[in-house]
Amino acid sequence: MKRRQVIQGLLGVGATAITANWGTSSLFSSSASQLLALEGDNSRSLIDLDLQLELSVLDPLSDNERPAELPVNPKEPIAAVSVTETGGAHLDSPKTDATTHNTPTQDMDARDANTMSTPSSDVAIAKAHNSKEKPGEKLQKVKAVDKAVDFARNYNDDVFVTKADAPLLRSTFNRLKNLQKTIGYGHFNLVSFDESIRFAKRYSAIGAFSKAELTFIEKIFSTDAADYGFYGKKVTNELTSQFNKAKVVKIPRSGHYIFKDESLSYYQKLKNDVGDSIILTSGIRSNVKQLYLFLAKTIRVDGNLSRASRSLAPPGYSYHGIGDFDVGRIGWGGKNFTDDFADTDEYKKMQDLGYIAIRYDHGNQLGVRFEPWHIKVV
Repeated sequence: MKRRQVIQGLLGVGATAITANWGTSSLFSSSASQLLALEGDNSRSLIDLDLQLELSVLDPLSDNERPAELPVNPKEPIAAVSVTETGGAHLDSPKTDATTHNTPTQDMDARDANTMSTPSSDVAIAKAHNSKEKPGEKLQKVKAVDKAVDFARNYNDDVFVTKADAPLLRSTFNRLKNLQKTIGYGHFNLVSFDESIRFAKRYSAIGAFSKAELTFIEKIFSTDAADYGFYGKKVTNELTSQFNKAKVVKIPRSGHYIFKDESLSYYQKLKNDVGDSIILTSGIRSNVKQLYLFLAKTIRVDGNLSRASRSLAPPGYSYHGIGDFDVGRIGWGGKNFTDDFADTDEYKKMQDLGYIAIRYDHGNQLGVRFEPWHIKVV
């Protein structure tokens, strides 16, 4: 089997380790007031520096993301979404007191420091306030809007991976990374969970998944993403679901596949109308590919599952699994996954066409950052 890996752009990564305070009770229980400092050397993350550096050559989707310009006076989130261990992960009743922020620069990754302006989310926040929803739902959405705008830092109710699960986070990610290297970048977009297990057993370069890793994967997949603060729909309910290969097609010079019929027609029409400078940057993603990207992002933000979900849908929640796709400017690499894309002629032409819809727009109530590159198909 030919081994290949297409790398779309080099990602920046700091040369120093990132300090992190991680929850220690369960994978789904953590708040800033409960986080315990690591014993001993606080200058290193639970995720080792060598792995942080390895992430510098990941798919751009995993981390090459810059936030919109932070508000001069950031709005305090109104309702806290917390998760407890009583009866499993769940949402507490909305809190009436404002939660505490870090300062804009206190927890900003070095990659995120260079920001650019995007429109205010005041209108979206006002809509959330004035809607006819129940008070608790309304307050959660107001907070989701805040976090969607100011997404690149930790909040006191964010959910973290525990210290006990940190080794599983790393080992599972590394096994998926080796799987991608072995079967190839394009094939990895389509590989199912069952196929991944078979490949891992067959090839020593991957190595079989341990029982603990499989349990960790199932836990990540089965968790309600609302526990993280991600309020999108779960569109794929079966971890073992797989694509009908006869219903997909590979787009030349992209390294990605797309669904035939509606998605392919949409992409071809968009490309014809915008021009040859636009290209598919991410198409179909299996649960395995989405898991890989989500774990990579979680590692880059030191185990903060909530913060990862503000930039990347948890596995099972990505519309890339049923029809959506990403586009970008040819030759731009990782910049296509930043707010810079909203300033390109390609994006402006897309807006002028009138029929292009963006899945995650400015100040959305799903708790997801603005993604001008993500085309809504279904």
